[in-house]
Formats: sequence, C-alpha cells, structure tokens
Amino acid sequence: MALTPRSIMHPEDAAALDKLESLPLFTPLVKSFIKMFDERFLNRVTSLHYIRLGPGQLPEIHEVLVDVCQRLHLNVPQLYLEVHHEPFSYTLEASNRYIIVSSSLLDKLSLEQIRVVFAHECGHIFFNHVLYRTMTKMLIRYGGELPKPMSTLSVPLRIALLYWYLRSELSADRVAAVITGDIRPVADTLFLTAETPADIVASLNLQKIVEQTASLASDQDSTIQRLMESLILSDNEHPFTTSRIEALLNWEKSPDWPNLLDNPSPECQHCHHPLHYDDSQCRHCGEINPEAIGINHSLNE
Repeated sequence: MALTPRSIMHPEDAAALDKLESLPLFTPLVKSFIKMFDERFLNRVTSLHYIRLGPGQLPEIHEVLVDVCQRLHLNVPQLYLEVHHEPFSYTLEASNRYIIVSSSLLDKLSLEQIRVVFAHECGHIFFNHVLYRTMTKMLIRYGGELPKPMSTLSVPLRIALLYWYLRSELSADRVAAVITGDIRPVADTLFLTAETPADIVASLNLQKIVEQTASLASDQDSTIQRLMESLILSDNEHPFTTSRIEALLNWEKSPDWPNLLDNPSPECQHCHHPLHYDDSQCRHCGEINPEAIGINHSLNE
C-alpha cells in the first residue's frame, strides 16, 4: 500500500479530528490562536533558551532527523536541544515547525531509538497535527492565563481538543513503526522515555502486555469512558503506554501493515511539481494538496 497520511492515519484519530473540526466555534478559535501566537517570540525563545542542532552542532543527531524527513517526504523542521533532567520531545508550530528534544532523552537513548523519537515527532508533521497540538498544549499548560477567547474556551471544546490530542499519538506511533519496520524498537523507546530501566525493557514480553490489556476490554466501553480516560491523562499528555503498544501490535496483524517504506515522492495533481506531505498547498501553483490532512483549509480564508 502507498504510504500517505490518509492511508495510515489511525481511525480514532481521524474520527476525533473530524468531530473537532465540525464544532461551530473551533475554526474561529484556531484563527484567534494564530493571531495571538507570536512567531517572533517563539523564534526568540528557542534561540535564547535552546541549542539549535545541525550540520555544525551534534551533526550525527541532526542527520537522523534529515533521513527520517527524506523517507517521509517532509520539509526538515528546525531541531533544538533543551538541557533538562527529564527525557522528552515535542513539536511546535507557528509559521515554522520546531522539534525540541531534551538532553536527558539523548543521553538515555541509542541513535536507533532517537530515530524512533524523530519518526514519531515527524509523524505529527506528516499528519499536519502540529498546529492543533500546539494550541492544545498551551491550553493544558496555561489554561485561564491565556488571553481571551482561549482562556474562556468552553468545557466541551476543551474536552474535544484533549480527546483528539491523545488519539493523535496513535497515528504518530504508526509512522515510527513504519520507519523502523518493526514494533519492538518503538515499544522499547516508549518504555525508556517513560523512564523504565533498560534492563527491564529488554526483558518485557509485549504479547503478555497485549493479553493483559485485552482482558480488560469490553464491548460496552462507551465514549464517556474514553473521555474520562482522556481527562485522567491530561497532565501526562500521552495515552497509556500499554494501550499504544497494543494498538501497534494489532495494526501489525492487519493487511494494512506496510513492511517496507518505498514511497514515491508526491506531486501536485495540477502542475506536477514535487510536493511534501506537510505542504498544505503547492508552492508553485497554489493548488490544495489533497494528501495534507489535519488542516482546516478555511483557516486560510
């Protein structure tokens, strides 16, 4: 199967995104956020507080990101290192995209595991998640301190954002699995970034984890139950690790599982110039890129 955003997006991510973008107040909210979010301020913060990585600064780390982006046909985002004792990574977007990784994460992981992290973060770019995720992250962290209308966002819209935010992780995990060609490195990296000791991670039986979570599954699981799980997880900003691994292993068994990443570069259907999957429009003729998902094109109006 062709590796495109639409072909491998997790169905729960797609359904939650469709619901989110259909809410009456969502588009005005995003437009307000775009106006509020100061690109110059973000540039200043990243330049003053983080170390930019590239060919002249930790080139072996930056090259991993470049390779991942080439295989996914993405523009290479700016990469920054944050000196911090906790292992983490995240992606932000204003007019540019930024991936930020912590020093603890680089110290804890091998290059192959760092590749998993970059593939996951690039997965969010691949699906055009980043603008909405940046907005949600700001709401989670700062809430009522934000200017209006962000600070007065209705509870249903907050819950819908958080519900989608967590399910967007499932799609990004799929990209990481495709880039590595195997579920195990992704699972190991998830546990390591959750600060599980390496010797324990190496001995974990993933199939037993699936059996454990499957035994708790119920045909009567409701949307309310899933919403409650989202609220419980709001401080962590990630789904349960075991749930993410179960989702990947189930996908691996499906006929959709792509064993090899041999994806021809996309091209504009109008002028036939090459595209990147994170281009919402062709840079040559302005035609909408039909494969760029997760972006409400009415925001550009």
